[in-house]
Amino acid sequence: MIDLVWTTSAADDYRYFEVQRSTDGSTFADIGRVDGSGPAGDTGSFTYSDEADIANTNFYRLKLFTDDDHYTYSSIIAIQPQVTSGLRFFFDADRKELQVTVQQSSRAAIVGASGQLLKTLTLVAGRNSVSMSDVAPGVYFLRDEGGNTTRRFVVFK
Repeated sequence: MIDLVWTTSAADDYRYFEVQRSTDGSTFADIGRVDGSGPAGDTGSFTYSDEADIANTNFYRLKLFTDDDHYTYSSIIAIQPQVTSGLRFFFDADRKELQVTVQQSSRAAIVGASGQLLKTLTLVAGRNSVSMSDVAPGVYFLRDEGGNTTRRFVVFK
């Protein structure tokens, strides 16, 4: 299951959101609908849980509808769930954050493509957010403390 979470600012007034998923990043299908904010000017936090059994990279976006039925699209995010030794993660390109979920407290490392150690992480059970805004665009690897699990991710500008 993938939990999608987003917020709107006080200036946004969306009637509803269509949640869309793609396996190739270009052809999207509607998978759900979430009602929008209350009165204009309210900030909102919204969630949608994709119950699909996801084994490969999936791409998500929102189709945001205003009261006059005009719509825009959000940025596309790629989520690649990884379940090995209780370690799952995805890279949020818009926020330049690595979201790491572990079943129990553990340590991990982020290394560059040439093997240089960039960050050592102390992870608590549950979801951990790791800022990647201080690293250059490129290919990186998340490695668990035992070296049993190594997963690749890409940081874009």
